[in-house]
Amino acid sequence: MYCNLQIAGSARQSAGAAYARTGALSLMAVTVFSQLDKSLHSHLATLTDLAERGDDQTALVLARVELPRVVAVVKALLDEHQPDEHGRCATCKRGWFSRRMPAPCRAYLSAQLILTVVGQETSHGKHLRSVG
Repeated sequence: MYCNLQIAGSARQSAGAAYARTGALSLMAVTVFSQLDKSLHSHLATLTDLAERGDDQTALVLARVELPRVVAVVKALLDEHQPDEHGRCATCKRGWFSRRMPAPCRAYLSAQLILTVVGQETSHGKHLRSVG
């Protein structure tokens, strides 16, 4: 009986140590994500500030250097949200047996709304013209 209690106590200690390691890894993952999130938001805020307040030369550099990079990021994110053969986003799928109707996922809807509706509201009369 003493042996069983000792084994049970040892198992509890191992489980506690594993939980502590998992907790530490989770905390580290949250910290890493937090730093990435802060860095990305800071970079985007800087780009927005430069676009809104910068001179014409700064706007030209942003258009030629940063805009293609931002477009590439949006395309990469949307590529991860392509609909499957049933018209559902595999990335956003909530469960294996989801009965949701085929529809654009939140990533596509957000991109569409921000690029069309919000873009029109914030343009303040500025219009883009097609080149070519």
